[in-house]
Amino acid sequence: MRKTLIILILFISNFANAQLREKASFSLQVEDIVIPYSVFGVFVLPNEERAIEILFENQLQNYYLISEAGVLNKDDETHWRWRAPKTKGVYQVTAYNQSKQDSVKINFFVMVPYENLSNGKLNGYKIGSYPLSKNANYPLPKGFIELTKANFDVKVSPHFSIGEFMCKQAGNFPKYLVLKEKLLLKLELVIDELEQEGVEVENMTVMSGYRTPFYNKAIGNVKYSRHVFGDAADVFIDNNSDFKMDDINKDGYSNKKDARVMYKIIDDMKDQTWYKNLIGGLGLYGANSSHPAFVHVDGRGFLARWGI
Repeated sequence: MRKTLIILILFISNFANAQLREKASFSLQVEDIVIPYSVFGVFVLPNEERAIEILFENQLQNYYLISEAGVLNKDDETHWRWRAPKTKGVYQVTAYNQSKQDSVKINFFVMVPYENLSNGKLNGYKIGSYPLSKNANYPLPKGFIELTKANFDVKVSPHFSIGEFMCKQAGNFPKYLVLKEKLLLKLELVIDELEQEGVEVENMTVMSGYRTPFYNKAIGNVKYSRHVFGDAADVFIDNNSDFKMDDINKDGYSNKKDARVMYKIIDDMKDQTWYKNLIGGLGLYGANSSHPAFVHVDGRGFLARWGI
């Protein structure tokens, strides 16, 4: 696992246009998640402790961490331990280099534990019943992120905010969702790869992110949809914000052919060694009366392809 992560770090660190990707000069590793970006979201339970390590540090710099809440302990010059507060919410931990000209900010979301789910509801918000499976690729969530009007726009990676992954079912705030850090890493890497292949990506729209089991059943989707486990997103490139797939292939139309360009570039990523830890599903969809052309991306842990 660690060898795969180090390979992933090397790949991320070698992209040419670091400023546009909002990368820092150093990376943080939080447990098994490597964060090369200036901002990222991590999801924890109340009182949960996370180890934080600085990677690829500049030996001429000293590093320090600042936490606005929780308990932060320093083990040595590059290792810390942060214990989350007991109360749900969003708490920032920021790592700085000595000159304070470069930083990595982690937005820790303290979740509501899964055990708080009662009769399929949280605080009146209908979640439904999670499917039980002996397959390790379909675990029950540890907890649920509470989404409010106040934290809706909090960044979870350079290109995405937490609210973009909200389930589309009706209901007032607060709402609740499940989101996996590896999906955020995968989406950012997909954007990097698309731009490396000459596709401009100023905005990648998340058409569908998390789905509660209740909503997933209501729309007639499959029981074990990756969307209910928080590691799937249906996305398309929409730089002009018209809720249509951009004309990527420059043929004058917005259709499945443009989504196919995305699909092909993403699919080719599976052959790279650094990508093995992010292997998952990839689906291709054309436009209809209710949605534009898009691709489905997930991190289910094994290869799955459809729609091509």
